[in-house]
Amino acid sequence: MKKIQLINEDLDINLDVNVKNDWNELSLDEYFRLNDLNTNKDNYSTENFMLKQIAIFSDVDSNDLGDIPIAEFNKFNDVIRVFTEKKMDNSVPDHFTIDGECYVPKKNLTNLTTNEVIFIKTLEERTKDVKERSLSMLSILIRPGYKKLVGGKFKYFQYKLEGDIESDIEKRKELFLKKLPVNIAVNMITSFMNGTRE
Repeated sequence: MKKIQLINEDLDINLDVNVKNDWNELSLDEYFRLNDLNTNKDNYSTENFMLKQIAIFSDVDSNDLGDIPIAEFNKFNDVIRVFTEKKMDNSVPDHFTIDGECYVPKKNLTNLTTNEVIFIKTLEERTKDVKERSLSMLSILIRPGYKKLVGGKFKYFQYKLEGDIESDIEKRKELFLKKLPVNIAVNMITSFMNGTRE
């Protein structure tokens, strides 16, 4: 995150904007919104597109940004360049933490369990919406887990799909939408489509 100050002297506005400047700072929800915006780019004027894009990268509503002079938006050029030119890190960690809970991504995507395949296919059949399908898939492939000492080294393992699985998946979908780093999500989806995991 970096802070950018936007000024409109005529309206006596000083706006401090916290803006994301790296892929791993972008949430999955923001990533989906950015994709939707880019897909519909032709429906917006250049200025409106820019405002909506900056609103996704920052903590400020596009309506508030509308009171800022156009020249001030040059301050965002480096940020926009990061998301248009810099490649996303393509690694997936063996574990990560969200809200104090350990999550473990599926290690070998060519070795899905029968339960995982059943749930992924069932959830895919229920919706054709790309965002919902992606969230459902991620909620099965990335689950809470634990570490265990194996052969003198700690390894991370996922908990099995059991109990109220559908409720757990719905809770993870909501959590992942807001808090799963976009680079992990995109790389897991890409790996799943390719049937691999690096």
